[in-house]
Amino acid sequence: MVNHGRLDETYEFNKKEALPKGSNAHDLTVLYNSLPKSVQSYLFDRSDFEIIEINKGLFTTSRYVYEQSANSIHNDDIIKLAACLICKVVYLYLKQGCDDPFIKLFDIEKLYLSQNQAIFL
Repeated sequence: MVNHGRLDETYEFNKKEALPKGSNAHDLTVLYNSLPKSVQSYLFDRSDFEIIEINKGLFTTSRYVYEQSANSIHNDDIIKLAACLICKVVYLYLKQGCDDPFIKLFDIEKLYLSQNQAIFL
C-alpha cells in the first residue's frame, strides 16, 4: 500500500500472495476462488458466479476491439455485475465509516438503478 490514509492511496496486487502458483491472474474464476468465502458470499450469488464462469477469459479475449481475437458480440451481464459489485463495495466502505470523498460522494442508487432498472416506474 502506498500513501496510506491519503486521498491518493493506492494498493498493489501481489499475485504471489493472492493466487495459487501458476494460476492466470486474468481468469475471473481464479480471482473469485481466491477471495475469502465471506467476501464471496457478500459480493456474489450463484447466478453471479455463472456470469463469471461464462466470462472468465473476457479480459484476455476482448481487451481491445482492434485485436483479431476480440469478441465481436458482447453480453452486458458482466457489465451489470461489475456495477453491482462497485455498489456493494462502496456500501461496505460507507458502513465501516470510510471518509474518502470518492466513497462518501458516490451515488450508489444512480449507478445501481442505471444498470438494474425496474420494469414499472
